[in-house]
Amino acid sequence: MTLYIAVTRDKYALPMAVAETTEELARMMGVSGSTIRAHLSKVKSGIVKKPKYEKVVIEDDD
Repeated sequence: MTLYIAVTRDKYALPMAVAETTEELARMMGVSGSTIRAHLSKVKSGIVKKPKYEKVVIEDDD
């Protein structure tokens, strides 16, 4: 399962919104889905040091 999370940009990175898709998170945050995907790409490549959005993969124990 993958979750997409909008977090605060301070040292605590507290969750503001959690969704199962980038489109759902985009609607919650009032931005486009491509904005979130682009931000996640920049986080992965190391360009962004304090992310606004994070991708969390949770592995099932099935």
